[in-house]
Amino acid sequence: MKKRTTTLLMITLSSSTWAGEVDHDPGRFEWTLNGYYSISAIRTNREGEFYRYIPYGDQDRPAKQRAVDWGPDSKFGLMLGGRWSPEWAAKAQWLLRRGASKEPAIRTRLAFIEYKPRMDWSIKVGRTVQGLLMLEEAMFTDYANLMVRVPHEPYAYVPKSELDGLMLQHDVALGDALLKVQLTAGQSDYYSVNLKRTLRNCVGISLALNQGNATGRVALRTTKLGLYDPILADSTELIRVAARAEGNETLAGEYNEKSFRLDQLALGFEWLDSRWTIRSEIFAFHGDFRPLPKRSVSGSVMAGYRIGKWTPYVGYGEIREYGDKTDTGLRRATPLSQDAATVAELLARSIAGEQRTLSLGVRYDLPNQMAIKFQWDRLSRRGGEQGYLLTEPGALSVAPPDNNHTHIWTLSLQGVF
Repeated sequence: MKKRTTTLLMITLSSSTWAGEVDHDPGRFEWTLNGYYSISAIRTNREGEFYRYIPYGDQDRPAKQRAVDWGPDSKFGLMLGGRWSPEWAAKAQWLLRRGASKEPAIRTRLAFIEYKPRMDWSIKVGRTVQGLLMLEEAMFTDYANLMVRVPHEPYAYVPKSELDGLMLQHDVALGDALLKVQLTAGQSDYYSVNLKRTLRNCVGISLALNQGNATGRVALRTTKLGLYDPILADSTELIRVAARAEGNETLAGEYNEKSFRLDQLALGFEWLDSRWTIRSEIFAFHGDFRPLPKRSVSGSVMAGYRIGKWTPYVGYGEIREYGDKTDTGLRRATPLSQDAATVAELLARSIAGEQRTLSLGVRYDLPNQMAIKFQWDRLSRRGGEQGYLLTEPGALSVAPPDNNHTHIWTLSLQGVF
C-alpha cells in the first residue's frame, strides 16, 4: 500500500482593520495577508478525480488520485491586499492544490485593482472571479470542506471561472436586508487537471440577498468554451470527417471542441446560526457540444449541527442529464460513420454521466480556528458510465457496469487564522 500525505496552509495577518473601510486615514497605506492550510489523507477504491456534487468546477473535489489506497489532497492559499486611499485598493490571491501528481496544479491566481467611488459601489479591473458573490477572503474556503468557515464570509460559492476583465458590484439596502448585484464581462484562460478549458467572451450577472442568518443567491452566465486535449481532438476530428462525408456541415460544427457555447444557471441558499449550518446548491447548464449532454441539472444540500466542539453533518447531491447522448446525429451509413459513432458514444459516456453522492462527516473544533474533520463520500454512477470521475488526461475508458460505486474517506486538519 502506498502512503501519501496532503498539506494545506493558510495564514492570516493584518496590519489594520477594514471595518467597512470608512475610517481609513488618507495617506496611510494599509495591508492585509490572509492564508489557509489543511493536512489531509484520502483513501479511495478507485483512481481519478472525483466530482462530489457540482460538475465543471474545482471547488467540490479532492485533487487527482493516481492510485487506489492512500493519497494526498494538498492546498495552499494566500491573499495579499493593500489600500492607499478610501477609493483605491489592490488585491492578489494565489491558491495552490496538489494531489498525487508530482506537478502542482494551481487552481486560482487573481490580481485586480478596486475602485470604490462610494461605499455601495465597487469596480474591479484585472483577474477576478466570474459568478461569485462573496468577500474575497472566502476564496480560501473549499466547497468540499465547507464545514470549515472563513471569518466574515457572508456568501458562499456559486460556480466560478477566472475572469480577465471588469466586475461591477452594487449593494442595495432593503430595510434590514442587503442585496448585492454583480455584473461581469471579459475573457479567461483556465486550466483543469485533465483539460485546458479556454473561456472567452464571458458575460454574467449574480444576485445575492442576505437577511439575518439567511442568504439566497442566483447567478447566470454565458461563455464560449473550448476544450483542448490531443485524444479528444483526434476523436472529434474523426466524427467531423464522418459528418462532412454525409454532407452534414451543421453536425460537424457540433463536434468542434475548440469553440462552443455554454449557458449556466446557479441557485443557492444558506442558513447559518450558532448551531445550524445549512447550504444548498442547484446548478444547471445547456451546451451545444455533442459529447456533452444538451442539458444537465445538479443539486446538493449539506447540513451540520454544532454540539459543543463537535459538528456532525450530512450531505446529499445528484447530477441528472437530459437528452440522449448516444444519439450522435450520424446516419451510420458507412464503416467510417460506424467507427465515428462508436467514438462519439465512448466520448459521451466517459465525459459525463449521472451520479448520486452521499456524504457523512464530523468536525471537531480546535483552538485558533482550526478543526479536525473526517468525511466519507459514496459516489454512485449510472451503469456503464464513467460519471464525473475523471481519469488521466485524454483517457476515454468507461467504468464497467458492475463497478459503479466510489468510496472516498478523508481525514483533514484544517485551519483559518
